[in-house]
Amino acid sequence: LKRCAPPRAWRRAFCATHAHCAPSYMGCGPSATSLVRSQSGEPRQSGASRAASPDSSPVAGSEASFGDSLPERHDFCEKYSVVGKLGSGAYGAVYKVQQRDTTQEFAAKVVDLRPKLGRGYGAQADQRQRQLAEDEAAILRSVSGVPHVVKFVDFFLDDGFSYLVMQKCDQTLLSMLERHPRLTEASIQPILREMLQAIAGIHMAGVVHRDIKPSNFMVAAPGGAVRLCDFGLACRSQGACGLTGTVGTFPYMAPEMLSTKGYGSKVDVWAFGVATHALLLGCLPFRPARRTGPALLAAIRRGLQPKACDGATQ
Repeated sequence: LKRCAPPRAWRRAFCATHAHCAPSYMGCGPSATSLVRSQSGEPRQSGASRAASPDSSPVAGSEASFGDSLPERHDFCEKYSVVGKLGSGAYGAVYKVQQRDTTQEFAAKVVDLRPKLGRGYGAQADQRQRQLAEDEAAILRSVSGVPHVVKFVDFFLDDGFSYLVMQKCDQTLLSMLERHPRLTEASIQPILREMLQAIAGIHMAGVVHRDIKPSNFMVAAPGGAVRLCDFGLACRSQGACGLTGTVGTFPYMAPEMLSTKGYGSKVDVWAFGVATHALLLGCLPFRPARRTGPALLAAIRRGLQPKACDGATQ
């Protein structure tokens, strides 16, 4: 591919592909629990931990639990003051916060860990969700020094909520590219290189992300460096085929994740390939006639030849 689709066609195709994904800041939805969608498109809570979502984002649902002010925790509020809300999802929200001592700004991802049907005053966190929140914070801390990965800053946990403080980024990768006057292979190569450096770095640190997609990359100042974020589905590597469980976002899932033989870190490389296709051409490589989750997964399993995108040149 020598050129991308014309700018207007690219934007139209790409926005259509991701129309149901209004990227929230750093995956502000359920890091500890995910949503799956029925064929009607209505969200429902998964019976399995961290179940897959056919949506372009694992975040969907109401914002009933989170307003413009975040749930108070004494030691968190002693150290940080809230500037405003950056985004929200069904199970949490992300706030722009300022460190009281230095006035430096960060992003705080706050997740409601209480059972959905028992979120009254004084309700306790579900122990499994609490453990998953701790795991996400521990994984992000372990890869915080990897180039092009969002930086871990702080973590707080109380009976009902988790507070993950991290580097604040200026915008999503998608919103930056949306304003780009024209995309070519040459102009997007530095972005793809930084995305790959992040993936390679976390793999060297023994972590598999399992939800690589364009909306999980942010752009941070200064310099506009790309940062990989949202480690809510990440886990420790268990060798070449030691991982099991179907998690992530349907269009970006690798065939081996859909099998019963297990998988490893290569699922992130496959997802990066799908993301590259979407960024360059404005469409996903696997687009079955029936636009349902089962049809899409069947196409990925069978390895159907990806369809050419309108407006792309060979």
